[in-house]
Amino acid sequence: MSRIQRFPVLDRIIGAAVAGTLALAPTASWAAPAKADAKEAAPTTVSGTVALLRFTGPEPAADLRTAAQESLQGQGFTVKGVALDAAAAAKKVKCRGREMNESCLQALGKWLGKSAKTAADYVVYGDVVAEGGVKKAHVVLFDVGGGKIVRTFDATLTADDYIVPIVLPKAVGRALAEHVVPPAAATDEEKAILATLDEPEKTTEEIEAEKKRIAEAEAKAAASGAQDVDVSGVVYDMKADFKDFCRTGPRKKRESKDDELDPRPSCKLGPFWGYWQPRSWAFLVLTGAGLAATGALWGVALAGRKPYKDAVSAVEDYEAAVGGDPSRNPNLACMGSTCYQDLALEVSRTSAKVRTFALAGDVALGVTVLFAGVLGIMIGQDRKYARDRLTDQKRVRAMSSLRVAPVLGAGMAGGTLGFRF
Repeated sequence: MSRIQRFPVLDRIIGAAVAGTLALAPTASWAAPAKADAKEAAPTTVSGTVALLRFTGPEPAADLRTAAQESLQGQGFTVKGVALDAAAAAKKVKCRGREMNESCLQALGKWLGKSAKTAADYVVYGDVVAEGGVKKAHVVLFDVGGGKIVRTFDATLTADDYIVPIVLPKAVGRALAEHVVPPAAATDEEKAILATLDEPEKTTEEIEAEKKRIAEAEAKAAASGAQDVDVSGVVYDMKADFKDFCRTGPRKKRESKDDELDPRPSCKLGPFWGYWQPRSWAFLVLTGAGLAATGALWGVALAGRKPYKDAVSAVEDYEAAVGGDPSRNPNLACMGSTCYQDLALEVSRTSAKVRTFALAGDVALGVTVLFAGVLGIMIGQDRKYARDRLTDQKRVRAMSSLRVAPVLGAGMAGGTLGFRF
């Protein structure tokens, strides 16, 4: 009679996956449903309006908020975006200490309910905090009608973790949906299946052999002194990696000032201009305007030199005609209808015009040089910012392409690691 071949390692993987799924589910998922109120039957479909506040903190705060919105809508809720984060909302409703606790959330629910546009049955807010190089996400679900916090989620986010950013928003939507419509309790048959998945039936010999293999593998790993994969040598090259990381569309907009700027360069602008942030373009315009103003003012001053020289020549011709200096001899002040005083005033007027516009041009040049200096600093900062952020992204890509291959041979067992960058 043929015997079914078992794969202990595969059985453990399936058991770990199911256990992980159960761990992410709300505590009430497998609890017996609350007894229906005698006067009002429990709801059978998910519905209600959710006021979704802004998520504060660095990336991926904005992405988590967007994913949470999609998850809540997928569960059947109507989501209203609120242009306030938790701190601003607490300040708006004048909470003591501006702390977002249950009493503050109750006040926020009443304030939102004053307008049909913002009235909501539930409030969801969250944030991402960076502590010592580690980012932690915090999400809170609040029932306005019940006046209590439904669920609080806390998760640690790492650069090479692609699971939590996907699972956390889905868990938010599922937790609120199960708060509205509690899931049915597991049947005895389902409990039996779960118990089997958690630890499939094995003989005593199989269990002992598996324990021995695990102990041997752990001892071998500890003896080998294996270290984490070192990606410190992966550095972003501003020119060589440009095409792999550049963007073809517009820059990703920030939802709040706490969000990081999009470091990706523009493909159509090339490796030099593409890394500029909007502030650098603004100072480039100011620098160009300063150059134009300098040229225009100096141009007017230069054009005024001819009338000035003509006025000086007229004075010199008058002095030669009268044979003396009218400023010392009053008898030479006028000759016919021409007077020395009028000619001197014209020299003074044209000279003042040249000096005024020349001085204004000098001031405009100084301001332009200042703008150019600031522009140079900003260009350097923009390129450094892009290089640092894109280096992080390149390292994440390298880790995402990590390949693990088993190595088996006579008297040896192990594995190899490799990644592409």
